[in-house]
Amino acid sequence: MSYSAKAHFSIISMLYAYRSTAVALAALDTGILSRLSVVGSESASGLVSALALDPESARRFLRALVVFEFVVCDTGLYELADLGHALLASPYHLRERALLTREQYLGGWSGLSAAIKSGGSGFEHKYGTDVWEDRRRKPELQVAFTKLMQLNRSHVISGTMDFPFEDYSLVVDVGGSDGTLLTALLERYPRMQTCLYDRPEVVTNVVPSERMRVTGGSFFDFVPFGGDLYILCHVLHDWADLPAIHILKNCRRLGTSVLVIEHTLSEVPTKDEVLRDLHMMAVTGGKERTRAEFEQLFQQAGYELTRSSDLWMLLRPTP
Repeated sequence: MSYSAKAHFSIISMLYAYRSTAVALAALDTGILSRLSVVGSESASGLVSALALDPESARRFLRALVVFEFVVCDTGLYELADLGHALLASPYHLRERALLTREQYLGGWSGLSAAIKSGGSGFEHKYGTDVWEDRRRKPELQVAFTKLMQLNRSHVISGTMDFPFEDYSLVVDVGGSDGTLLTALLERYPRMQTCLYDRPEVVTNVVPSERMRVTGGSFFDFVPFGGDLYILCHVLHDWADLPAIHILKNCRRLGTSVLVIEHTLSEVPTKDEVLRDLHMMAVTGGKERTRAEFEQLFQQAGYELTRSSDLWMLLRPTP
């Protein structure tokens, strides 16, 4: 069996990628980057004293942070470099991504083989519970995840400009997180009434308004009555087919339209799409789907696809 040197080193690069991840996580966990963001510059001994670090280990790690360009060192003083500033202050919530990576994603991906062999999520195989329950027990993880969802909702807001929301008077966002999407819709459509629906621990700090009702519950138990449009935004990809159909059927019982907002897999998926799909398998037990797979899912739940764009699909109950 022969193979190229390029193939060999590509595999090495894949296998050792965890080391770069660990450097970024340790840069946050040790407090070095946060300390430098406050004091501006500091010596190695000053960092060791302020953060109660082991002197020799800290010296070696600071050397790594310079090589990885998280910090720079001039005349014995360390300062944040561009990567360090970005990790701490990026508006794309890199610190929250790091927290979720350390606490959930790495463990979930380490259980990927078990998920492939027997189904479920890698996270469940690794920890014996699902990722949602883990976030319920650890509120800081739920806060971090909610911030990431705010970014997704911002993308959704721009990607649904072509949808006729003005045709609907009461819009219910099922699994709507902190209400970012509904808040944007209320600003755009002054006559619209809305309802935010998500798990109680998710919506507990959301303040209702005259035009946005807030309801806590599980979409596996029920979906609030009264809407003429129900939104499922980045919900279905968190779940395998049977639970996804169950969610859709709970909406179907109300007899109204459903707007599904999801990315769809290309018929020939890119590497990024494949990795996103495997991430769902590893962490939530869900899956990314092609348009054909979505349509099959909708049909099984009693819906037909009536209109769609690159980002959204409008469903109505089949007779």
